[in-house]
Amino acid sequence: MSNEPQLRWAPKVRQNKIRRLYEQEARGLLDETLIDDVGYALYSRCHSILIVSSQHLECPQCKHIFPVAPHTHNDLITCPSSCGWTITPADYHQTWRHRDLIGTNTPAFQNFVDRYPNAKSLSDKLVLIDQLIHAFHQSLRYPLPHRSAASNLIEGNHEQVVAFLDQLTEGTASSPELQDTHTAWKITMQQMQAFRHAKPKDRPK
Repeated sequence: MSNEPQLRWAPKVRQNKIRRLYEQEARGLLDETLIDDVGYALYSRCHSILIVSSQHLECPQCKHIFPVAPHTHNDLITCPSSCGWTITPADYHQTWRHRDLIGTNTPAFQNFVDRYPNAKSLSDKLVLIDQLIHAFHQSLRYPLPHRSAASNLIEGNHEQVVAFLDQLTEGTASSPELQDTHTAWKITMQQMQAFRHAKPKDRPK
C-alpha cells in the first residue's frame, strides 16, 4: 500500500444536483451557490480526467503533478519533489481503473478547466456547464461522435447518463444559448446512436 495520504480522484457529480440546477434555470432563477457547487465539482472531475488521461499523477502530499513513467510491476512510483510519497504501480492502477477517468479525443474537459474559473457572470458559468455535459468524444478512426462526454462526469453508466440528459433537454430552458445547445445535442445524439448500433463494417470511415 502507498504511504499516507492516499491518492484520490474527484468523483462523478450527482444527477440530482444537476437536475436542480436546470429546474431552477427553467424558472428563470440562477442560484450562485448551486451553480458554483456544480461548476467546481465538474471542474475537479475534469482536472482528474485530464491528469489520468495524460498519464500524469498529482501527489496527494505536496500536490506536485508529474508524469508516470513506464514501470515494472515491482517498481515504486515516487514523487520527484522529494516529499517522500510513493505508491506501487498496482495500487496506482486501482485508483482509476473502471472509474471512467480516461477521457481522450475531446477538448471539452480542457476547455472547461481553462474557462470556468474566469467566467464573470452566472449565465456564462451555466452556459459553460451546459456545453461541457452535452459534449461528445470524437473517434480518431471514425468521423462521428461515438460517446457522450458526460458519462465521464455524471453518476451512472453511459446509457443512464444519456437518458438523464434526454430528460434535461426535454425541459424548457429560459436561455437561448441553452436551447441551441440542446437542439444540437439531440441531432448529434441521433447520429451517435445510429453509429453505436451499426455493425463495424457499416460504420462510416
